[in-house]
Amino acid sequence: MLNRNTKEQSDGVHLIEADRHNLGALLKEKHFDVVMDVILDKKPKQHIFNVGNELSVSIKEWVILCYQAAGKEAEFVNVYEDIEQRNYFSFYNYEYVLDVTKQKELLPQTLEIQKGLCECFEWYEKNQDKVNKKLYFEFIDKNLK
Repeated sequence: MLNRNTKEQSDGVHLIEADRHNLGALLKEKHFDVVMDVILDKKPKQHIFNVGNELSVSIKEWVILCYQAAGKEAEFVNVYEDIEQRNYFSFYNYEYVLDVTKQKELLPQTLEIQKGLCECFEWYEKNQDKVNKKLYFEFIDKNLK
């Protein structure tokens, strides 16, 4: 996040403190996947937006698409109720639909979900050392096979 640091920053934000009109060589050695200028001509009343794709998919469909982005085929294993779900899967079994209506008003174009997942996977392959990983596969291998 690049800003003048005049307000409290959100947790987890990497701050680059600067005025966008006076950057000098501050960003010369930095590389970005996305640059988005939200200093809008018309400031929205809402400041927090759901950001994502407007296409709703089930978790199973999402998993299949993620595996396809990695060039693999997903395999599914039945799990019994006596094992707490959070131990092997990071989401509870519920329907979650992201309302991106406000995002679409500001940014009407989005990537097709499969293209976005492929780009994410390409980034992941190059940046695995920067990702905090949970040991789900180890748990599955130890307890569910």
